[in-house]
Amino acid sequence: MKKLWLIVCLALCLGALPVKASQTAYIRDGAAVLAPATQRDAGALSDLVADEIDIRIVVDIRHFLGGAEAQAYAKRLLDELPEPESSMLLLVVVGEESYALAAGQQVSALLGKETRDTLLSKAFRGPFLERRYDQAVGDFLLSLAQELGKARGSSLDLTGLFGYVPVSSAATTQRTDGINLLDVLLGEPVAQNEAEAAARREKAERQDKGLGLGSIILIGLVLSSVFGGKKRRESRRGCGCGPLGWILGVFGASRLFGWRR
Repeated sequence: MKKLWLIVCLALCLGALPVKASQTAYIRDGAAVLAPATQRDAGALSDLVADEIDIRIVVDIRHFLGGAEAQAYAKRLLDELPEPESSMLLLVVVGEESYALAAGQQVSALLGKETRDTLLSKAFRGPFLERRYDQAVGDFLLSLAQELGKARGSSLDLTGLFGYVPVSSAATTQRTDGINLLDVLLGEPVAQNEAEAAARREKAERQDKGLGLGSIILIGLVLSSVFGGKKRRESRRGCGCGPLGWILGVFGASRLFGWRR
């Protein structure tokens, strides 16, 4: 009996202690449309922005609002946060295909309404209407964090969140991946993508089909021998068309009809 009371008292004491919010406490997926990885990355991004620039980003996803207007509802949820003035809340209503963004006074001073609306339109609206909720939330939060960082003059390290790779890292990776062993062995670049390979094949095909200078001279000599010799046998003066004339004739015809390489 004493052990039971001891356990109860211990449980009451632990319950009275303040509990630190979990990583995804500010990502409320009431509609259960986000993947666990998306929730983790969203929570990590919200914590990062809060730690670096003292602004809290909250995402609240629901099925329906029961007839309430999305913007007013988002403002009400924002006012219920511990620090609404330095917070921003994205309300997503999947059952009604609506959404709204509410911002506290400090956030509004940092990021104007026009900028916020542009971010919603470019990064969120398209994937959301196509029901690609993970992409919609990820793209919007990344864009929002980058804009907030710029406004505060702070560089946020978002690497790895939602698969994000900084531009400088991507360029370095591309240059490293571009080194081909065949380039070193053959001493010439090897096509790295389909477009370049197709261009090379097309050029090779044109060269195979066209007439080179040697082919033109050979054809001219053959024509001179066949037709020029016959004319000379019929007339002592000949036709005046020597080998050079036939070669020039073939050269001009190949250029006119696109036979040259």
